[in-house]
Amino acid sequence: MVSIVIFPQAFYETTDASAPEPVLQSLSSSVDKLREDPHLKPSFIHARSIRARRAGSQLLVDLHVGVPGTLTAFESGQLEEQIVAALKGERKDVKEVRVHFDREGWTMRNF
Repeated sequence: MVSIVIFPQAFYETTDASAPEPVLQSLSSSVDKLREDPHLKPSFIHARSIRARRAGSQLLVDLHVGVPGTLTAFESGQLEEQIVAALKGERKDVKEVRVHFDREGWTMRNF
C-alpha cells in the first residue's frame, strides 16, 4: 500500500516535463526586472521565448535575448552572467540557464 503512495512522487522526480505557466511567468518577471535596470538598458532590448522544463526536481531554462548588434562579446558575457544570476536567484530549483543572443540590426554587411 505504501508503494502506491510513493510511486507517483518517484515517477514525477525521474521524468522530464514542461514547467507550469506560473513558473514561466515568474522567470519572465525576473528577466523583465533586469530590463528596467538603468545600467543594463543600452545592452538589453528584450527577452523572448522563455522555455523551461523540469528534469526531476531541477529546472532547466532556455531563453532568447535581443541585444544591439554593437554589443561586444565581453558585454554579452557580462549580461549572460547577470541573467543567469537573476533567474537562479528567483527560483532555487533552477539548475541550468541557456541564453541565446539575437543581435538586432546586424547583417553580414556589418562584418
